Amino acid sequence: MKNKVQSITRAFDILRAIQSEQDGASVGAVAEKTGLHISTVSRLISTLEHVGAVERAKGAVFIGPQIIALANRAPWTERLVSIAQPYLLEVAAATQEAIGLTRQEGDECVVFYQIPGEHNVQIRDWTGERFPLHATSSGKLWMGDWTAKAVADYFSTRPKSVASGTITRLDVMQKEIDIAHRTNIAWTQNELEDGLLSIAVPLQPLEEGQPVAIYLSAPSFRFNNKASRHLLAQQMMVAADKVNKAINSL
Repeated sequence: MKNKVQSITRAFDILRAIQSEQDGASVGAVAEKTGLHISTVSRLISTLEHVGAVERAKGAVFIGPQIIALANRAPWTERLVSIAQPYLLEVAAATQEAIGLTRQEGDECVVFYQIPGEHNVQIRDWTGERFPLHATSSGKLWMGDWTAKAVADYFSTRPKSVASGTITRLDVMQKEIDIAHRTNIAWTQNELEDGLLSIAVPLQPLEEGQPVAIYLSAPSFRFNNKASRHLLAQQMMVAADKVNKAINSL
């Protein structure tokens, strides 16, 4: 039984390694990424190829039609989680902060996946929770794709303050939206909750009309200078780029 579990684990490690390479992966590259002996990788790839889980073309190995077919039957949020998880884990390991995925649903930001932080002081699990767009970093990103009238209509309802720094004025929010749209990064501080800082970067949607983003939230005192925020922004942008490349390779 132990050997069977080990073989399955290795097979998934190999599939992840192949998926991470946009132009396909060589057997040697997969061995290097997984830490497995090249003969073991070659044997398992042959087995995976036999069942349609991978395929070979021009000397490289790609995810095969059977895996793609199975993935396409899953809800798009689950598919995005499976794609993004390895890269979110990299940021989580580097920062030890809570990081996850959000989607837009109407005038709300919905958290559908979150990796918890490792610090003693950390945010709670927000998976499944909904927040008003104007109080979230993800919401600022998505409103950057709205028309000026759509943003004005949203703010004509006088959105509520949920924390001391919540932005409820259209002119102030429009500046934030413009910056987010120009830089592909959005920040909030004390806007969703006092003492909370959040950053979001957009992702390529798996489903048309379903805006999504990677977000990271943390107590603001841990990112209280430009250098720490600049590094965090770089880490988030790199993760988003990796996820988008993985999506484009499907």
